[in-house]
Amino acid sequence: MPALDSLIGHDYQPLSRETGARHALRKGEHIIVLPGFLIEEGVRLFREEALRLLGAHGKRKDLSALNGSPRHMTTVNGRHLLNGEYIPGLLRHPALLEYVTGIVGERVVPYGDTNEACVLIELNNKGDTHGAHCDQFRGVLNVAVAMPDEAEDGGVLAYVPGVRDPAALRGKDRREVWLKPGDAYVMDHTDDCVHEVTPLTRRGSRRIIASLAFSDPKHAGIPSQSSAQLFDGCS
Repeated sequence: MPALDSLIGHDYQPLSRETGARHALRKGEHIIVLPGFLIEEGVRLFREEALRLLGAHGKRKDLSALNGSPRHMTTVNGRHLLNGEYIPGLLRHPALLEYVTGIVGERVVPYGDTNEACVLIELNNKGDTHGAHCDQFRGVLNVAVAMPDEAEDGGVLAYVPGVRDPAALRGKDRREVWLKPGDAYVMDHTDDCVHEVTPLTRRGSRRIIASLAFSDPKHAGIPSQSSAQLFDGCS
């Protein structure tokens, strides 16, 4: 089994607060994309493990209106994610939180709901989407394990910084991020940044995200409104 560190791109090594500071968010920005966070071999191993975990533990979620927007996806919660090696090894690695701390400029800790703190989220049917929402926790580091071939196939992250109203996603301030497999991003202040993932438009497309939710130490225990519906309960 390859060492986990060997699967991370050279630009992000070592995973540390100092390395994260080199990729620090600019003032007023909520997101930074990390191209090639996983090397090619890392993408292969993460994809193989993700598909195995989704096959064994994935739960299909079809909610027409969760807090006013749809969720059509398959999820693996934090408890079942522990049946993997590479994905939980990265998302639960203390050095990863140090790296995120460097990016956001303040100490962060894992979100307190263990079912939602480290998860897999898959869109794999035409029309699957992660509808407009804000989070209860401070932010996420998301790793793209599998992505549609083209932005026109859907699965695009859309967001509006500093706004909670979903209607803003239809306005002039909307921003979009399309990822390739192996890319990652850190989104800070997701509790104050409405965001969504656009519906898949082509059969056979697949989007898999390995997600770490983080918080500041004082607010790690804020309960999640979506944990029970999407990740089978709060803990």
